Amino acid sequence: MSQEEILNYLEENKGKWLRAKEIIVALKMQYTRGIVNLKRLRKSNQVDFIMGTMKTERHGIRPVHLYRYKNEQTN
Repeated sequence: MSQEEILNYLEENKGKWLRAKEIIVALKMQYTRGIVNLKRLRKSNQVDFIMGTMKTERHGIRPVHLYRYKNEQTN
């Protein structure tokens, strides 16, 4: 699995903010490899990235990484 496959998946889901885990599970990647590729895409400014929060019953409110396809118009 490569960064290109992640970009293709994000392009298919344009406009949606997706959690790192959702992307990794959808592409059936190893967790560590997926995180490394997402981090590289983030550092090279090829994807939009924000820190969000998610509420769970077990852990309460947790921080999550959210990614989406970067439009060329939003530099």
